[in-house]
Amino acid sequence: MLGDTDTMTRKKQFWLTAFFASIVFHCVFCIQALSVAHEGGIVRADTAFFPILFFPHTLLMYFLPPSYPFSYQDGILHIDWWSFVGKLVVAYPASFAYGVVAAAIALFIWRGKQHENHVA
Repeated sequence: MLGDTDTMTRKKQFWLTAFFASIVFHCVFCIQALSVAHEGGIVRADTAFFPILFFPHTLLMYFLPPSYPFSYQDGILHIDWWSFVGKLVVAYPASFAYGVVAAAIALFIWRGKQHENHVA
C-alpha cells in the first residue's frame, strides 16, 4: 500500500544506527575536548589523529557562534564554560555526518552477511 514494511524497517534501522553512532562519536569528541580545555584548546594535538579526524568539528566551531571560550587575563587562562559547551553543541552536525557514514557502512556489511547466510 503506502510502502513496503521491510523498506520502512530498513530506513528506521539506518537512521537509528546513524543517530546512536553520532552520539558515540560526539561523546569521544567532547571527552577529548574537555581533556585539553585546561590548556586553552579544543582539539587534542599531541597526535596527528585527532586534528585530522575532528577537522570538520573544528571548522564548525571556528565559524559558528558562540564566541571563543578562552581568554587570558594577566597570564591566567579563563574559560567561559557556557561558550565552551556551545562550541561543543555546534560541532554536533559533523558527528552526525560521521554517524551517517558509519551507519551506511555497518548496514552494508550487515546486509551482506545476512544475504550470505540466507543463500547458504
